[in-house]
Amino acid sequence: MIRKWISLHRASGCSLRAKKAALLENNGDVSATLTFLRKRGLSIDEASDNLAFEKVKKLGGWVMAFPDEDYPSLLREISDPPLCIFGIGNRAVFSRPAIAFVGTRRATQYGFNACAKLVRELAPANPVIVSGMASGIDTRAHVSALEMNLKTIAVLGTGLNVIYPRENRELFLRIAKHGAVISECDPDTKPEPFRFPVRNRIISGISEGVVIVEAREKSGTLITLRLALEQNREVFAVPGRLFDRASTSTNRAIQKGEAKLVSSADDILNELIAFDILGKSDTVVPESAPGLLGLLEESARSIDELEALSGLSRNQVLMEITMLEMDGRIEKNGANQFRKRV
Repeated sequence: MIRKWISLHRASGCSLRAKKAALLENNGDVSATLTFLRKRGLSIDEASDNLAFEKVKKLGGWVMAFPDEDYPSLLREISDPPLCIFGIGNRAVFSRPAIAFVGTRRATQYGFNACAKLVRELAPANPVIVSGMASGIDTRAHVSALEMNLKTIAVLGTGLNVIYPRENRELFLRIAKHGAVISECDPDTKPEPFRFPVRNRIISGISEGVVIVEAREKSGTLITLRLALEQNREVFAVPGRLFDRASTSTNRAIQKGEAKLVSSADDILNELIAFDILGKSDTVVPESAPGLLGLLEESARSIDELEALSGLSRNQVLMEITMLEMDGRIEKNGANQFRKRV
């Protein structure tokens, strides 16, 4: 049956809206819908559809169709959900609430730091972090999630067989191992400008809320902002410096009331009902943070050093470091080390 859904998903010459209407007319029966569309002159290339399916399987991936039980429930509710999602990784990742991070490809150090800070602060709530694996803020969001042992989802504007940008190949593999990489595009689809705005509806669609970290004038990030508002998602924006062009659109979104100003994870979590229902975290945070603080008395140390010196697991170290940073007792320096605040 999944192959029939792929055929409907890939059928050209027919809009998604027309396909949905045909499905409704045929009571959701995909076989009847394909027959219905063929009678109206729609060409369906089953050989090509099967080839696309086999390519995904060869990558070690899977195909999720609209009626599947594990199809993302929030995505199902939007006006134009993809009929099929091609993916690599853990498809169970969609069972937890997700928060999307989006922003400019030309991020400043301020933007990188703000993004990393928010993801670290969100870690105790155990959200799934969603982004688009583009350069800049997207990459920082994924990397920060992986550093905190959080699941993360990359929504591509290309096919699963085309890693873009190329320098994110290692990141692609890490996300696939510790989360999921997904796309509605055929496996060999190349990066084309028109595909990325279309992809953005999925980023916001699978998320409870969207956090915008730096967006310039006429930034493509504004498309995600508009889509998120249309989908009735909570939208947050990191305020930028007054004369910094990288924050022109984020500041304006806050000014117009389109996005809520965010300066900490609490600003996000307090607005998202899903996290109140599920509780903060599946992980109990140890109460030995003062021990780590003692290790930072004399000099700055990396996560690896703290893990080795404390005898704690990496996950425990990351959780405790997050709590200490949230309390303002430590800070991160440019060498990716932590030190005690003076």
